[in-house]
Formats: sequence, structure tokens, C-alpha cells
Amino acid sequence: MAIHRLAARSAVLSPRLCARLWPADRSANAYALLDAAADPAWVDRLRPLGQAMARSLLPGGPQAPAAAVGPWLVALPAGHPFTQALVHDPAPADALLLLSSGLPLPPLWRHLRALGRVRGPGGEPLLFRYHDPRVLRAFLATADPGQLAEFFGPLDGVFAPAEGVAAFDGWDFAQCRLHRHVFETAPA
Repeated sequence: MAIHRLAARSAVLSPRLCARLWPADRSANAYALLDAAADPAWVDRLRPLGQAMARSLLPGGPQAPAAAVGPWLVALPAGHPFTQALVHDPAPADALLLLSSGLPLPPLWRHLRALGRVRGPGGEPLLFRYHDPRVLRAFLATADPGQLAEFFGPLDGVFAPAEGVAAFDGWDFAQCRLHRHVFETAPA
């Protein structure tokens, strides 16, 4: 059964959002950013997927202590059992972003890892928790076009559970402008 059919019957993803994540022409790949800090149980589900499908964005690899409390990039191939499980049993709203990109996992992982390391006003190294939808919303609302271009880079779209409503917010950056879309959830 295709993910589009599964998702269309779930209360999580609408057919319109599924079409953005899993386009019919296969021009993009779907990914999830899952924050183990919000739900440590995810790590036990992610480690068995292996580096070809799931990678911790923090240093040290999947067995490092930081991996148990940090963000993970997870490929979501249509029809894969993990993808189907995520569609039907999503992560908490503050622990999940969905991404669309034409890149395969390794170069996208490098891009996202680099985004997490920023410098504070005094030059001190800081972690940028963009993988938390609450932080992402604040960043997108205040970032200038140069910062948005750097953030989006190879990302075609970023999607987060909407606050307080049964929908996903989606953003893309094109022609030096941030575009916001709302994707209502499909009925169960």
C-alpha cells in the first residue's frame, strides 16, 4: 500500500502534504528531523535503521551519549515500514519536522549539521535548535533573506505541526522570499 493512501487515511498528513513530500515524479526525497531530547524512546527506533536511513546530527555517531538527546535526520522512503509507522504514530509536535529535498541523505545531513553550529554575539560557539518547531518559527519570522537562503540551501520545503490546530505549517524559500503554506490534516 502506498504511503499516499496510508497518509490520506491518517489524521496526520493530508494528501496535499504527501504530494509535496513524495512527489509522483520522485524529484524530491522526504525526511524527518526527530528530536530525541523531546522523546528519548525514538532513539531505540532509529538506531536499527542504520546510517543509510538515520543519522544523529550531533557529533559522535549513533551510539554517542549526545545521540540520545539530540536531533536525528531520517530518510522517509514511501512504503517503508518506518515511514508508515511515523505517519500513523507521529512524534510529539515539538519533536518533529518534515523536510523535502532533492539531495540524498549524506549531503543533506552535512548541510543540516552545519546549520546547528552558530556563534553568539561574543563569538562563543552555540547550538542552534532549529529542529525544534518553536525555535524554527521564531527564526523564520526574524531571519533576513541571506539567512533564509543559507538555511534552506538544498531544502525544497520544511513542514512542522501547526500550533493549536490540526494542520502542518510549511515553508519554502524562492525568489528571495519566504513562502508559508498551511496543510490541513486529513480525517482519520
